[in-house]
Amino acid sequence: MMIPLIYPELETALKKRIGEIRTDSCVYPDKVWVRIGDWYNKRHYNRWIQVYTPLPTDEIHYEYYGGYACLHLEGEYAGKKYVRQARELKRRSREYEEIEWLAPDNYCISCIIKSEVNGEDDLVQKLHRLVEIFDKYLVELYGNEELTNIELIGSYTLPQEPSQKILSEDEVSIHNLGIEDVFNLPLSIPDYQRIYCWENRQIEQLWESLSTIKTGSPYHLGTIILQNREGKYEIVDGQQRLVTMSLILWGLGYKGNIPLLNERFRNNDAIKHVKNAKAVVSAFLRELRNYDILDAILDSLRFSVIVINGDNLDIGYTFFSNQNSKGVKLTDYDLLKAHHLRYIISEPQAIHLANGWRKLTKKDDESRMPVELSLGKHVYRLRKLLHKDDFNEYGHYVRDEFRSAPLMPDVPPFGERFDYFEQIQGGAHFFAFVSHFNDRYKSFESLPQVRTLREKFGRRHKVYATLAETILFAYYLRFGSEYLSEALFCIMSKLVEHRYMKVRALEQQVQRFAKDSNLVQFIQFSTSPTFFLASALGSIRTSIMDYDINDGIRWDFYKQMCDMFASFNDMTVAGIVKRIENEYK
Repeated sequence: MMIPLIYPELETALKKRIGEIRTDSCVYPDKVWVRIGDWYNKRHYNRWIQVYTPLPTDEIHYEYYGGYACLHLEGEYAGKKYVRQARELKRRSREYEEIEWLAPDNYCISCIIKSEVNGEDDLVQKLHRLVEIFDKYLVELYGNEELTNIELIGSYTLPQEPSQKILSEDEVSIHNLGIEDVFNLPLSIPDYQRIYCWENRQIEQLWESLSTIKTGSPYHLGTIILQNREGKYEIVDGQQRLVTMSLILWGLGYKGNIPLLNERFRNNDAIKHVKNAKAVVSAFLRELRNYDILDAILDSLRFSVIVINGDNLDIGYTFFSNQNSKGVKLTDYDLLKAHHLRYIISEPQAIHLANGWRKLTKKDDESRMPVELSLGKHVYRLRKLLHKDDFNEYGHYVRDEFRSAPLMPDVPPFGERFDYFEQIQGGAHFFAFVSHFNDRYKSFESLPQVRTLREKFGRRHKVYATLAETILFAYYLRFGSEYLSEALFCIMSKLVEHRYMKVRALEQQVQRFAKDSNLVQFIQFSTSPTFFLASALGSIRTSIMDYDINDGIRWDFYKQMCDMFASFNDMTVAGIVKRIENEYK
């Protein structure tokens, strides 16, 4: 096999034979169709021949170099701005087996004819073949500058009416569907769910997951719950993923149904988050080098779709709880919201309560939701401690604890108070209950005693610190901030018995000790702080002098106790002040 070297004679020959390569060359006889250049020097084996396209740019061209005929997209056409066109060009040319797309770099995207060039005639034939394959696509994709806009803006028109209307007549059914099957359903977002709130982190995680999908290898992206209402499938769970997937498919140039792009958000925060999601997705698309991602998504992405025909959402969530949601399962707080919203008859009230719930479950800078500490930790623990039940802080323990209690249908509830131990009434009262304790907890955790407790014990002795905070919160709910420092001393003095007796502090053992200490019962059944302080101090059977605490962890705990109580200058109860002087000064 002879690879032709590029002498000036070959350039002359190709210029004469350009009509065999480009049949349209006679239409533009003055256009320069062929150019020869070199890399680094003038040696023949470092030279190249370029044959140009009808496009006005010479950065898109056919080329002979190193023994192969190829298509090159160079300069800005290999960069972020035109990534959508390059991806589509590769997709359209996939049917031609004689060509191969090479791995792109920052300067050039190449597609070659696999077999090497063997002589002048073979070179002419191969360049002509590239023109036959690519010219029409290049003109369509790069001839219209409007196609370079991959920002997610503008309106969207459904290409066709969704084809699937009814998936099942059963009250509850579950289906394994691809993304196209899901988007061919008449989807809608109910008003109480219009609170799209994904931040950059969640969008990035979804994009990273999609980037790992391979054609022919099913990839499960969690469970979606839909409720069939008069022929519309309302999204009960899965809105965040489906809205984000809508933006991604739109950006990738998907031509099928994307019904959620026609949904409108009225909440200002939701609008802000949707705009941000568009910007984040657009940034990913500009960096994209995996041109097969759309085909892989359409081929392999799967959802478990639970469809509820009727109003019984609880049945749907029972199904959902047993599904593998691959990292995007509903939190207990999502489940509680849907569980209690079903008791709300008024749609405006449901929207108002859902918006309020969104604020309570919006994560802060430390990735914590407000209700995770107030309701999910301290109120939950207090309910268990008061009834002397063991803690069960795994699985759906928050959901199970705060579901609505059974009622007599003929007797309406009345006389409710916001006590942490009360039975949970379904509907508006639950949302008010949660909001009440969240507000009380916000005030509580700003107190200097709480801040000092966290500062001194929140790292090395966190198990004791969080339990002490829970019990102190019960005191605050009962008596406010009066004698709060003295109350903290009594609580810590009781818990310190366990700390000084045990070298290892296993969480369950500490929780059982707190349960058996009766501190929460002392608080609840005392009519004033004096009775609690007396009861708590009376339950302490030993003093610091009874323990050998010279080892590291217990000595550190003792030193933190000294530092904490030395910083409190508001104690006025003589017996407690004297005890601190004897034991911690």
